[in-house]
Amino acid sequence: MLRRTSTLALAAAAGTAALGLGALPAVASSSGDATVTVIHGVALPDAATVDVWAGEEVLLDDFAYQDLETVSVPAGTYDLYVTAPDAEDTSAAIITAEGVEVPAGANASVVANAAGGTPNLAVFVNDTSAPEDGSARVTARHTADAPAVDVLVNGAPAFSGLEPLAEQSAEVPAGTVDVEVQAGGSAVPGLSAEGLALEPGVAYFAYAVGDGENGYALLTQTIDTGEGGAPGEVPAGDGSSAPAPYGYLALAGLGALVLGGAAVRVARR
Repeated sequence: MLRRTSTLALAAAAGTAALGLGALPAVASSSGDATVTVIHGVALPDAATVDVWAGEEVLLDDFAYQDLETVSVPAGTYDLYVTAPDAEDTSAAIITAEGVEVPAGANASVVANAAGGTPNLAVFVNDTSAPEDGSARVTARHTADAPAVDVLVNGAPAFSGLEPLAEQSAEVPAGTVDVEVQAGGSAVPGLSAEGLALEPGVAYFAYAVGDGENGYALLTQTIDTGEGGAPGEVPAGDGSSAPAPYGYLALAGLGALVLGGAAVRVARR
C-alpha cells in the first residue's frame, strides 16, 4: 500500500513582488547555508534560453530549457530575476521575485515554469528524510502548462488529480518501474518513461514541464538520503537529470558561490 501526501507549491507569478522560502519549514543543518536546486521548465520560445540574476549580478548565463543547477548558498534575502540571454539589466525581466528569503538549513527546489500560461516561479521544500527500508520515495511535481493529471506506475494509479503547481509523494518498493502521465484518461506525449530504476533509500523528485504547443518533458532530481543519515545532516541533491518522470529549473546561488568551478560574487541585501 502506498503512503501518499499532497502539498501545494508557493508560487510567484511574473512581475509579482515577493516569493518567500521563509514561509516554508527549514531542514536541520549544521551550517548557515541552504541547498537550492534551480530548474528551467519554461518551454516558451521567448524563454527557451535565459539568464538568471541575483540582484544586479548574472548567476546563470544562457540557462536552457530543462537545465538545472544545485548549489549551497548562504542564508539571506535576495532579489531574483529571469531575463532574455545577454540582457544588459533586469528592467525587462521575464520573471521577477523580489525579497526571496532563503533560511539556513533549507533544502529546496525553485522551478521556473509556465503553469497557467504565464511564466512564474514555484518553490518546493525537498523531503530528505529516509524512506522505509527497501523503499524509495517518489514525489511528483506538476510544473507544466497542463490540466490536472494522473500518474500511473506499472499501469496502476499512483497519484490522482495532481493539480498544477502541486505535488504528491509516496514511498514505493525499490525496483524497475514504467511511468505514464495521463490527462483526461489519455497519455500526455513526452510525459511517460519505461524501465526507471528506483534505488532503495533515494528520494526522487519528478517534474512535468513544458506546454502543449512546445512539447512536454520529464526531468528528475535525486537525493540520496543515506537511509537515515546522521541527525542534523542535510543530504544535497546531486543535480542529476534523466528522461524519467518529471522536470524543473533551478534558480540558485546567492552570495559567493561556485558554478562550474568558477567563483561568482553575488550581491546580497
